[in-house]
Amino acid sequence: MKKSFLWLLFTVIIILEVVFMILIKELTAIGGYGILDSMIYNSDKAYEVISSYTSEGITLYKQIQLLDFIFPLIYGMLLFGLLYQPKSKLIWIPILASVMDYSENLCIRAMLTAYPKELGIGTLSFIFTVFKFLLIFISVVLIIYKRVKLKKREYI
Repeated sequence: MKKSFLWLLFTVIIILEVVFMILIKELTAIGGYGILDSMIYNSDKAYEVISSYTSEGITLYKQIQLLDFIFPLIYGMLLFGLLYQPKSKLIWIPILASVMDYSENLCIRAMLTAYPKELGIGTLSFIFTVFKFLLIFISVVLIIYKRVKLKKREYI
């Protein structure tokens, strides 16, 4: 991928993060704990968090979720572009991170939509959250390793 496109993706990520911060602050201001993506939870805790929202809060969380369906595509493409090397299997790591994020988002969306009915998928959602962050972390470590390795070659 071209550097200019990667910079564009990075810029979009920064803008989305700022929008997320504003919306999450608004969500906590109208009641609730914030978003499930950023906490440790199981099914009971997930429904405790969801039940803390007013109907306005659930509506706002669903709007945040719509943005969160764009985010995995953007960061997935950025990490993919930064890790890409022909014939490398490592490029699957950011793709899997995005898949985990989409799976997490679908679980959260289902819980929000079905509320007050409990679907019992909170723990599954958290498992997707853990794998998402783990795979993003591994991607970032590999990108740093790749950059350091390239810098060392320049000095040789």
